Amino acid sequence: MREQIVELWNWLCIHDKPAQADLIFIFGGDTMSLPQKALELYEGGYSKRIIATGSSGTFGNPEWDRPEAVIFAEFLTQHGVPDDRILTESTSTNTPE
Repeated sequence: MREQIVELWNWLCIHDKPAQADLIFIFGGDTMSLPQKALELYEGGYSKRIIATGSSGTFGNPEWDRPEAVIFAEFLTQHGVPDDRILTESTSTNTPE
């Protein structure tokens, strides 16, 4: 099992420098560092669109009472990203979804 987790992590882990993209993807998670990084990429001009995902997955923040995607989207708009640049998918509970 550990080997599979390491293989998945290595596949998901960023090894390349950021490049221009059609979309910045935020996986759900329990930390605000995720939308913060997306904001940095957006402000850096790497993409004009962001998708925030996540409901309240296995490793979600127990203090949050709303879907992670909604919390992330609110953070982005509070930091100047226009609403029409953010897509929200707030029903997924794991990476494959």
